[in-house]
Amino acid sequence: MTMTKPQDPRGNQAESGPHAAPVLGFINPLPSVTPAKAGAQFRNVNLDPDPLPPGWVVRRGDSSSGATPASTSLRRNFLIGASAFAAFPASWTFAQEKLDAPNVVPISDLWTTSGQPTAAALAGLAARGFQSVIYLAPPTVDSAVKEEPAILAKQGVDYHNIPIPFGAPAEKHFDDFVAAMRLYGKQKLLVHCEVNMRASCMMFLYRTIIRKVPVETAYESVTKVWTPRFAWKPYVESTLARHGIKFEVY
Repeated sequence: MTMTKPQDPRGNQAESGPHAAPVLGFINPLPSVTPAKAGAQFRNVNLDPDPLPPGWVVRRGDSSSGATPASTSLRRNFLIGASAFAAFPASWTFAQEKLDAPNVVPISDLWTTSGQPTAAALAGLAARGFQSVIYLAPPTVDSAVKEEPAILAKQGVDYHNIPIPFGAPAEKHFDDFVAAMRLYGKQKLLVHCEVNMRASCMMFLYRTIIRKVPVETAYESVTKVWTPRFAWKPYVESTLARHGIKFEVY
């Protein structure tokens, strides 16, 4: 019996850095979901969990290779798989499980953007290693989890709300987001809104303007969710232009 790690079929989506975790192999690639219209709700498909450590594949030899009886082989597979799995930090395991939220997009080993997580998903954020949450929609929107601040507080997860009206993003909102990133950007952070439209744009602007990530590279995370339109197309372009960056949203 041999155990192999498959290649990551999603490709390398995260920025490299000193804290980047090694890729162990992903068995469930994240889909690229494009909402048909503003406000549309999409959720990632949850597949049945693999009974072995995530990403590992067991290959058994045939009788000619001296394979042991099935019961012995299965018992050995379990023991070897369990011991190998136990050696990995828990955070690596959680990183390979899907967050129950629309349009989850990993940005780096520390940052993730998404739409509104379910109450159960919020309750498990600390177990996944998250230390802070920035919520970019008004807490009065229909999709909001009203108890989100309390759910996070019980886990010791910091919560910061910047209530951006979807139809009226303003220059002040970007300034507020930059200030929040200065507070929480060195922690494992979830930035979310309703369906990752506000969040994807604000993270794109922050990475491009403040972190100096090449604009085309940073924009890839936005295209995984949508093409900014309505008030957001001129907002993104004008915010970039104020900082000397010429870019046309597509």
